Amino acid sequence: MSVGRNILKLIFSRVGAQVITLLTAPILTRLFDVSDFGVRQVFSSLLAVLVVLCCLRYELSIPLGKDRREAVSSFILSILLTAVFSVLLFVLVPILKGKIAAWYEMPELEVFLWLIPAFVLIQGIDLALRNWAGYEKKFGAIAWASFGAALGQRPVSLVWALLLGATLTGLFVGAFGHIVVPLFVLLYFCGRSIKETIRSNKIDFKDLWTTAKVHKKFPVYNSWAAFLNSFSKQLPVFILGLYFTEEVIGYSVLGLYFLARSILTLPIRLITMSVSQVYYPMAAAAYAKTGSMSQITSDVFKRLVQIGVLPMLVLAFLGGPLFRFVFGEKWYEAGIYAQIMAPWLLVNFVSSPLTIYNILNRQGTGLIITVIAMIGRAASLLVGGMFFTPRIALALFSGFNVLIMMCSLFYRLWLAKVSVLWALEKLVKYCLVCSALIIPVMVLARWVPDWAVVIGAFLVWIIYIAVIMTADASLRRFVLSILEKFAIIRNSERQED
Repeated sequence: MSVGRNILKLIFSRVGAQVITLLTAPILTRLFDVSDFGVRQVFSSLLAVLVVLCCLRYELSIPLGKDRREAVSSFILSILLTAVFSVLLFVLVPILKGKIAAWYEMPELEVFLWLIPAFVLIQGIDLALRNWAGYEKKFGAIAWASFGAALGQRPVSLVWALLLGATLTGLFVGAFGHIVVPLFVLLYFCGRSIKETIRSNKIDFKDLWTTAKVHKKFPVYNSWAAFLNSFSKQLPVFILGLYFTEEVIGYSVLGLYFLARSILTLPIRLITMSVSQVYYPMAAAAYAKTGSMSQITSDVFKRLVQIGVLPMLVLAFLGGPLFRFVFGEKWYEAGIYAQIMAPWLLVNFVSSPLTIYNILNRQGTGLIITVIAMIGRAASLLVGGMFFTPRIALALFSGFNVLIMMCSLFYRLWLAKVSVLWALEKLVKYCLVCSALIIPVMVLARWVPDWAVVIGAFLVWIIYIAVIMTADASLRRFVLSILEKFAIIRNSERQED
């Protein structure tokens, strides 16, 4: 089964999910207050940091299982650790919730922090199920789960706002639907195979202990690397929220940051998660079989560059007027934040799916780089928060991220025996092509209305697709082959029905 076919299956589901997000976001931003999104952002940031620890990263050992017994042992171990971690959080939340709400001058946040243990438990199980689905090559299950997550979030918040009013509770009801719906989808597709595997292999404590020891580098190195990486990515919320409160500067920096970050991560959620969930098990299998993963790594990197450069540069050049047109006048500053952060998230887009450290069992290296990144990110935000404005603080943060993530990307490519010079040439080439197309629109944006800027951005997309399809014969063959395979898949599914 080809990489392209599996990636396409996941991407199509996430395209549908992101369409739902894009259609509902302009309505939600006009219904809910900016400060409501600020509270939601603090909750989301805390949750993101905690979730990466819940399984101690043993969920990543599921696709590495040499047989079903080892894989299901990793799955059970992940679930048990998640349960224990959630119980611990249930004890800690009553102690800390008041202090956290006071730090950010958000009294309304306190009551919602009670949801943290339940959210962590559900998302921990979800992580294990997704990796089990990847192990069994059930990428269709992952695809449907991603689509279900979109249906369970923003549409639910929208219905709540229209029927019961645009209150903060509506955003959290949507957040709950976002994690519950995909959980049930994955259980529907994978529950029976997991149950049968557990029953036939009769997993006991000895199996779990053996699995824990075999993959001990995941909790020792990878879990801390993931925690520090997640924590450092959320530092803008944790630090800017302390220096730039709504009472100090008159508006919610965190609410604006929430929208800017969520829109910027649309292509990341759309593409990179799909690529990673296919690249990781298939690159691991290729490396185990042949001792090399350079071909699959170079192919994936090139496609990520071709796909990711344009949307990020469009936001980098045109974020302000685009946000104002789509989400309303009060969100213009969020567009400026998007422009500042776009270069960082572009590098993140092309590098994050390449989980080479895990495949090569180099989790210690990943941990060292993550520690350096966290220190630099914290320093840039603290300097910006103490001495400058929110824009400058974000610019310092984004600039450091570009530097450290580029270094990490090139090192990972070198480990995978992919030419660093070749990778740099590809990245620079497509950035220059996209910039040449976007800059005229940016210049005209000073004199034309926002709707004209939107049309200009759309035309840039059309021209760019035509250019790369004309210039890259391998891309044309790749797209045509994927479309043919997708048609075959659809025909076979119809015949089965």
